[in-house]
Amino acid sequence: MTIVKQFLLSSLIFIPGFVIAEDNDNPGKHQILKEARETKNDNKFHQIKLYFKNGVFEFKSVEYNKIIPSYRFKKDPLEIETYEAIFFDTEGKQLYKVNIGNPLLVKAQHIGYEDSEFFYGYDDQASFYVPYPKNIEPASIVMYKVFLNTKDQLQTVEIK
Repeated sequence: MTIVKQFLLSSLIFIPGFVIAEDNDNPGKHQILKEARETKNDNKFHQIKLYFKNGVFEFKSVEYNKIIPSYRFKKDPLEIETYEAIFFDTEGKQLYKVNIGNPLLVKAQHIGYEDSEFFYGYDDQASFYVPYPKNIEPASIVMYKVFLNTKDQLQTVEIK
């Protein structure tokens, strides 16, 4: 009788594992994740390279069909200013708006600041990218500085 109980118990453990492993025709979670990954690879953007020096934004180049990586950052305990880019066509019609965070803020760990969770600094000469969808053709970008509830227009950058 104990042999029968052991056989039944072992069959309850091993048989469902074989059924799940062999069931490839039944749509499941692994197939949904696979499809989402393929869709993400097709989701490419163009991006504008801007250069910031002495408070002035300059247009550098356009790069086509780039996959924009996603990053996960720790939430900052301090409210910092962010930058927003609004794309316009040749007639001044708004095409697209994106918040790009703060590309001028440098975060680093530094000797002597081990007890501090964050170490900040600002880069007064920085190159960074601003992504935009492939289906628009912008002629200019207007850069804004956003802090708390205020939004200040900084500069219009012509795309050449």
